Amino acid sequence: GSIRWIPFRDDVWTLYAAADVAVVPTYYAEGTPKGVLEGMAMARPVVCSDVPSIRALVSDNHDAKLFRPRDPNALADQVASLLASSDNRTRLGVAARASALARFDANAAARMAVTKVYAGFLSRAQAAASSPV
Repeated sequence: GSIRWIPFRDDVWTLYAAADVAVVPTYYAEGTPKGVLEGMAMARPVVCSDVPSIRALVSDNHDAKLFRPRDPNALADQVASLLASSDNRTRLGVAARASALARFDANAAARMAVTKVYAGFLSRAQAAASSPV
């Protein structure tokens, strides 16, 4: 096992497909960490820092492995535990993809937004129809 640093790529999905584990060791607030979502979408187990922005996306030991920020030993322990067990990698990766699809699928989000808009229209129309003129 080694780490290989590479320059910018526009086909990052191929790297996730080749990886055993996705690692996001951030320690600052960065909104929604795209690396976590990309790893989840590619059904890769994600090892990530236990910071609020990430904790809002994943559940420890369900669809990701969390570790204390700025703790390289905890990070190494989580990665090693996944590399030692293909069953755990598969279980976490499958759960991560399911979570990503359930919570962040663009089509589902669009359907939900359209449904919400139409529900608002319907509610206003029903209120207008039932009020005396």
